[in-house]
Amino acid sequence: MYFMSSCIPVKSVSNPPRLIPSKFPFPKILLILLIPSKILPFPMLVEIQIQCPHCGEIIVTTADTSQGDYSTIEDCEVCCSPMNIEVICEPGEVEDVRVSLA
Repeated sequence: MYFMSSCIPVKSVSNPPRLIPSKFPFPKILLILLIPSKILPFPMLVEIQIQCPHCGEIIVTTADTSQGDYSTIEDCEVCCSPMNIEVICEPGEVEDVRVSLA
């Protein structure tokens, strides 16, 4: 496999692999991530503040609201203790956040 930022590998049965320049100067994976704001009118990642149940420190993190309610375990940035974070949300909006000992 060939790795070049502006070329796409092309394989032919009768000829050895060769590179053809791409129309775009960046990898195609990035094209998927560049979604116009008209398609997504509200942000899916919402910044939230939570308080560590171990040390009491206020921590700023992001909640992904694209998939609805979820829970995750994250470590506190200050004391490194695990905490269970439960997020209740709608797309683009966090309705409730519950933090407990993990």
